[in-house]
Amino acid sequence: MKDDPAFRELPDSFDERVPAPAEPPPPVRRWDLALMTLGYFAVTAAGLMVIVPKFETVFLQVKIPMPGLTLMVMSLSGFCRAHPLVFASLMTGIPASIHLWQPRAVSIGRVAIPLLFWVMWGWMVVALFLPLIGTLEGIGQRR
Repeated sequence: MKDDPAFRELPDSFDERVPAPAEPPPPVRRWDLALMTLGYFAVTAAGLMVIVPKFETVFLQVKIPMPGLTLMVMSLSGFCRAHPLVFASLMTGIPASIHLWQPRAVSIGRVAIPLLFWVMWGWMVVALFLPLIGTLEGIGQRR
């Protein structure tokens, strides 16, 4: 190409004026989000398979009326205890799929996943303490 007459007519400083090609963006980290999601699922599994059944036995012994939210959390806990392979496959499949997400979805997931798990844990705590609060309202002086 240097033997081409059109190329010889170009000034020597032409190469200096052409900017260098831009470096490709660094790859998006996904493993940290996947491990964080796996940890959130592990805490949720511990809550559903260990803590909720203890509340359930207390509620059945005391025979207090339970609101629908509490019954729903207890039935979800019963499903997870009855079908642990389904829950384990969700617990490992969802974090593993994070490696297939687009970079924008990963950046959204960094905010949305912790937020969703914190809302779910708050919902579970409220559901487990609603019957106790209802019992406390019934205790006291009646006028």
